[in-house]
This record gives sequence, C-alpha cells and structure tokens, in this order.
Amino acid sequence: MSKLATYKFFNWILENDLFDKVLITTMVHDEINIEAPEYLEEIAKDKLIQCMEEAGRVFCKTIPISASYAIGDYWIH
Repeated sequence: MSKLATYKFFNWILENDLFDKVLITTMVHDEINIEAPEYLEEIAKDKLIQCMEEAGRVFCKTIPISASYAIGDYWIH
C-alpha cells in the first residue's frame, strides 16, 4: 500500500510541477514523510492522505483504511 500511495503522490508532484517544492524524504513502514513549504502544507497533506487512502482501498475492499498526519519541524519518531 505504501509503495502504491507513494507512486500516486509522486505522480501528483510531477503533474503539478512541484518536483522542486514537495519532497518525499523517507518511507518507514506505513509512514510517508514529506517536506513542503508552508504555503503548500495543506494541499500536500490533503493529497498525501488521499493517495494513502486510495491505495488502501485497492488492497482492502471491505474495511476502510484511514490515514492520519502530523506536521512538524522534524521527524517525530
């Protein structure tokens, strides 16, 4: 699911000419960490959540898998 979500999110970055603005920094287990400027924070967050939940629906058709987020100045974990 994480790989599919990252693929979808990366394509969104490319399609919206954000390659030098929104960065996928790391993928750890079921987390996808990104960096984005503050003016793109909400847009990138919402799109990443959408991509993660869409990927979840591909693999789990009976129980919805939700995504959550945390915004910070550094990786919390």
